[in-house]
Amino acid sequence: MNSVDYKLKIINFFKKHKRLILIIIIAWAIVIAVNQILKSIKENNLTPETTLEIHTAVIEEGKGVPKSAQKTIENIFEDFVKFCNDKDYESAYNILSTECKEAIYPKIEDFKKYVDSVFTEYKTYNIQNYSNVNGIYVYNLRLLNDILSTGMTGEDYRYYEEKCAVVEENDEYRLAIRGYITKEDLGIIANNDDYLRIEIASRTLKYDTETYNVKITNKSDNIIVLRDSTERDEIVLNISDQLRDLNMDSDQNIVIAPGQTANLNLEFTKYFDDGRTSKQLIFNAIRVLKSYSGDSSKREQELKNAEKLYSLKVNLVNED
Repeated sequence: MNSVDYKLKIINFFKKHKRLILIIIIAWAIVIAVNQILKSIKENNLTPETTLEIHTAVIEEGKGVPKSAQKTIENIFEDFVKFCNDKDYESAYNILSTECKEAIYPKIEDFKKYVDSVFTEYKTYNIQNYSNVNGIYVYNLRLLNDILSTGMTGEDYRYYEEKCAVVEENDEYRLAIRGYITKEDLGIIANNDDYLRIEIASRTLKYDTETYNVKITNKSDNIIVLRDSTERDEIVLNISDQLRDLNMDSDQNIVIAPGQTANLNLEFTKYFDDGRTSKQLIFNAIRVLKSYSGDSSKREQELKNAEKLYSLKVNLVNED
């Protein structure tokens, strides 16, 4: 068969089957286009959303992070994540602020549990400045599985995030994790009450809570009940004229025997960057009782025979 005959056969084949060939070409083009679209969607879904202005606060209140501190802060997060990925526990632990260590991870063994539970796989990360209050820079830290290195699918795409605070300590920046911010010494003593001496030594600030370290001494010869969940709003925090009830997991029952002292950690919901001021700790239902059984059937009679029922406000800020 010469070349002319071969060409004629090809031409005739295309003329005879042109509709089928056209359908195949169109179908193939559609398959390629769909694959490209799906690939693009997958890549977009697997790429964490970040902002170019990582040092611009999400919360408007407060000043932005100074340019002089931005690179140092970036290096802190980079080193922390790297050390945790490498299971270099000691180096990562040394980046934490002293207060964060004392409050959350007093022993490095405790910190190791955190690293092993969060960094189960190699993690990448991104950060976003969330708020800045009184020289403390709060960032949202998001940790992601490294999809490129592990070859995981979109279904494996997970992330873990937490609020971290960058604080200055001995002229160096340190990192506080797990929502911990700082601890403030208060040294407030309310001793002008006939029945109670209340000392508020300090408060621990986390991103979403304030916890007051309180020592309360019963100066009377009677039993004093401050909280047993039989009254509403037994202990509240006055935050800019809003009353916040004591969190349920905070020292559930507070009953103090004559002459005894109770050391309490009173926790309230309070966001670090909400712009509000904690003004008073209020004990709304102080019950000075001659007898106390904790039996609901005897409660009414015990209250009837009470030495005194009253409330007490302890100021947390200086009143003009």
